[in-house]
Amino acid sequence: VAIRAEEDSATGISAAALTEQAIARQDASLIAQMSAAERAAAAQQSQLLSQASGLRAEIDQLESQIVLQQSLVASARLDLEKAQGVAERGFISRADLQSREDTLLARQQQLSQLQQSLTSRRASLAQISSSAANISAQAQSEAANIAAARAQVAQQAAGNAGARSYALTAPVAGTVTALTETS
Repeated sequence: VAIRAEEDSATGISAAALTEQAIARQDASLIAQMSAAERAAAAQQSQLLSQASGLRAEIDQLESQIVLQQSLVASARLDLEKAQGVAERGFISRADLQSREDTLLARQQQLSQLQQSLTSRRASLAQISSSAANISAQAQSEAANIAAARAQVAQQAAGNAGARSYALTAPVAGTVTALTETS
């Protein structure tokens, strides 16, 4: 036997029913919030993956440019060394020798710039990896907080359901024919 003990409001809906509706809306709101948080984290992860992919392509290109520039530096150095040997014997002008030194220096500077760019891109890629890990951790934390809030809402719903009714059990098998209230 279950007995419902409720107070009706002016609208004809009991306070317990109104509370139940509010709890249901709160739970639905938390579900929507969790879904939105998951979508936002996925979008951020996708954006970071795209950036990382672009950086990896840049890194590959820089590495190939560095290999090429290293060969140009080696060639310029070899050319300068040969020219210095010839210049000692007086067959190359000082201006020509200076031009070859300038070429070597310019190629070394270009190599240095490429290496700095490569280091910068690698640092950016590492930062993106770190950001991706942080986003994942934040999303998990937010999901846990929302799950805890949903558990509280479920507890409120259970408390509200329990407050709406009383269950009577007879000490012996049979039919209850009358209920008497005593205070």
